[in-house]
Amino acid sequence: MKINWITVIGLPRMQSDTPNTDRQASCPNCWKALPLCLCDSITAFPSKTRLLVLQHPREAKNPLSTARLLSLTLPNTVHRVGLSWASLNAALGEKVESKQWAVLFLGPLKDAKRLKEDVPFQVVARGGKTVSLDSVAGIVLLDGNWKQSKTLWWRNPWLLKLHRVILNPDMPSLYGEIRKEPRKHALSTIEAAAESLQALGEKPEIANGRIL
Repeated sequence: MKINWITVIGLPRMQSDTPNTDRQASCPNCWKALPLCLCDSITAFPSKTRLLVLQHPREAKNPLSTARLLSLTLPNTVHRVGLSWASLNAALGEKVESKQWAVLFLGPLKDAKRLKEDVPFQVVARGGKTVSLDSVAGIVLLDGNWKQSKTLWWRNPWLLKLHRVILNPDMPSLYGEIRKEPRKHALSTIEAAAESLQALGEKPEIANGRIL
């Protein structure tokens, strides 16, 4: 499925997991303004690995946000908008084993020297020890700009108990031409999800073109 990144604009304002009514009528499914509805261009792909997207409320208002598109493309995704949740179970709305989950990590690791710089995808424990990819059942993604993502990180201390996903992509973000990224190898949420799923052995079509 190919969508021009420039068309990913016009998301309505929202404060929760469902879209709000704004001045311009919006699609109840993709939450975009009706003239920019992408529903006919979206194909859903089943995946074994689960995703939990925690989206900062301000990012939910950003017309370039990809979180909603991600949840429609990968139905095995839970999309939450807010600042804090009591636990992983509370965010997911069900009970899971936290030791089988990892979070896309934002900061430096104490034992970062153990990491292999040429490896595009790694899952490590808090101390830097490598974790088997087969043990990962789900990944938490923080959706927002750098400051917003750090806010989500510190307001949800249960994230510290999860394994860390370390991404070192070999390609720059396709968003680079229309949205400034804080780091050279930073990816959008939907791109990070595609890279992670590919590394975890999901079907190639999921990561082909980074989902979109």
